[in-house]
Amino acid sequence: MPRDALAYPTVDDALVWAIADHDVRVLRAECSALMKSIEAEGAVD
Repeated sequence: MPRDALAYPTVDDALVWAIADHDVRVLRAECSALMKSIEAEGAVD
């Protein structure tokens, strides 16, 4: 049995993965928008 299974026996892995999968896309979009706004201001070389 994996060690993590013993540490978090009540964690629903599918639910955790779904949240992480959603959040990664959201964070990527937010970071991209932030980088574009910084570039537009000329702050990035």
